Amino acid sequence: MKQIGPNRIAVNPVSGKVYAARAGSTVLIFDGSTNAWTETSLHGDAVAVNPQRNKAYVISPNGLYEIDDASSSVTPLLENRPVGPFVIDPKSNWLYVFSQKQLWIFRRDTNEVSSFAVSQVPSALAPNCPDKGNICSLGNS
Repeated sequence: MKQIGPNRIAVNPVSGKVYAARAGSTVLIFDGSTNAWTETSLHGDAVAVNPQRNKAYVISPNGLYEIDDASSSVTPLLENRPVGPFVIDPKSNWLYVFSQKQLWIFRRDTNEVSSFAVSQVPSALAPNCPDKGNICSLGNS
């Protein structure tokens, strides 16, 4: 049996794939249609899925990576830097990531990337908060 910690699992309801980030170890992908596990070479601490794009996003000790749901190929988005909280807004296909007192915004529909300096990094984020815009902070670290 595969050992997986809490808050490290994301499910793509469109494809039936399950992504499991095992701290200190590799990311596993379970394909519900074949009941088979695939182990990636990527080490992950957290994972999230955007079912509209059929992509998974993984935070690793070395950055942020995108996994293509169909091919399981890994694309680096933000390498060689520590990454903090992140959230996907599936409505806009935007990915918000905090790294070293900067907010990075990845527009996955156009592949545009922007970054902005911030004074504090939140401890968590949530998408589509009422009356707050695209994302909202859930505390500061």
